[in-house]
Amino acid sequence: MWNLAEIRLFWFRFFLYFGLPKLGIRFSSELCAVIGLSFLGGAYMTEAFRSGLSTVQKIQKESAQSLGLSKGQIMRYVIFPQAPIGVDSGHRGKI
Repeated sequence: MWNLAEIRLFWFRFFLYFGLPKLGIRFSSELCAVIGLSFLGGAYMTEAFRSGLSTVQKIQKESAQSLGLSKGQIMRYVIFPQAPIGVDSGHRGKI
């Protein structure tokens, strides 16, 4: 059963292997596979980190703003310490 991520990986690797040589850029078949799988893994990890950051409740961000924290301080002291919980669950789902 194919899902959308596998189809995108197929077309991306297809472009790397057949499309880039038309532009004068040539890679070996092994390097095309490594590049394609690296981008796919990076996309999954980015989605896990994004979901981890979104698990922090909006009220906590608003409370930090009401205390007068800057956006950088909110990220450093409020959001980032809580985000690994959501990120960890996202990574476990992909294993």
